[in-house]
Amino acid sequence: QMVAGAAAGAVLSAGNRLVAGGIAGMVAALLVYPLEVIKTMLTIYPEECKATPGGAIGCVIKAGGVRGLYAGVVPTLIAMFPYV
Repeated sequence: QMVAGAAAGAVLSAGNRLVAGGIAGMVAALLVYPLEVIKTMLTIYPEECKATPGGAIGCVIKAGGVRGLYAGVVPTLIAMFPYV
């Protein structure tokens, strides 16, 4: 709970911890989100995606480009911030 560059003994306030936790949760969601998209593609379209993670990545990129891996991430981030 020490603040980098602050005087010895300084601690984060509850608000600062809330914001830091929210940002950390959002970064984690950004890293994991493409895996969730791939999992969803494999669940919904197993034949079209050849039932492999590589096939699912190909399906997503073919349908929406690399941006397709992050389709819908903004509402997810907005909705999750208050819960972190």
